[in-house]
Amino acid sequence: MELADKAVSDLAALLEAGAATGAEYDEALRLSQDAHTALDAAKLSAAPTYPEGYFAAMRSLLDRQIALIDSTYGGPENAPVAAPKDGIVRIFTLENGQFVAKETPLFSIWSKDELKLVCSVLAEDAARIAVGDTVSIEFSGFDGCSGTVTAIAPEAKEKLSSVGLSERRVDITIAPDAFPGGAGVGYPADITFSPLVEERVLTVPSSAVIPSGEGYAVYTVSNGRASLTSVEVGSRAGGFAEIRSGLYEGDLVISDPYVDGLADRVRVDLQ
Repeated sequence: MELADKAVSDLAALLEAGAATGAEYDEALRLSQDAHTALDAAKLSAAPTYPEGYFAAMRSLLDRQIALIDSTYGGPENAPVAAPKDGIVRIFTLENGQFVAKETPLFSIWSKDELKLVCSVLAEDAARIAVGDTVSIEFSGFDGCSGTVTAIAPEAKEKLSSVGLSERRVDITIAPDAFPGGAGVGYPADITFSPLVEERVLTVPSSAVIPSGEGYAVYTVSNGRASLTSVEVGSRAGGFAEIRSGLYEGDLVISDPYVDGLADRVRVDLQ
């Protein structure tokens, strides 16, 4: 390193006196810079140093801790692990057999009274829902429970439906009265809002409803031909849409309006 720096200094003097070329000076300067870079990299990659006896002291401390656990609990496998609160263990942050220090987090705990449900409903349905309304909750594979609406988002957001339609939806937050055992974060649920429950309403599969002009329409079948029929759509839930006007009970409706070749007055075959 010192030789490289001295070569640069000497060539600078020779260059000033006209006894060396600029190319020779540039090459010496490059070699000096490379030497400094290599030295810095070596310093960064050097293994850390520990005082004499450090590892022996750490081993002795570990042995004393193991001996204390053995004498108190009869072995590490019997040592109790206390949680700061009751709840459900969801995420382990350590691997089996890994040594830990005091205050090291072992796992994440979620209390059931902290869990909540968030669902997205159509903006026109959200206008009929209020904080404090009761809901019925059904979990797939678990017992159902009831719940209460605790919050309603202040604005609607554009979202795509399962059939690719753009809809304005509002997020509704619900507090379950009692989560069923085994259900937890990320579990899907079907929710029925009491203000939206209506008796004897006419419904069609939600997939049958398509945008048409400023409203909606469905394809009905009459005399073997498809007919694009304008409808007024109400609530949607459980894969079905309420039809408030435009259809009558018993009308045949095409559930998949996006099949190739389907159009108004096109002949169709019932299957």
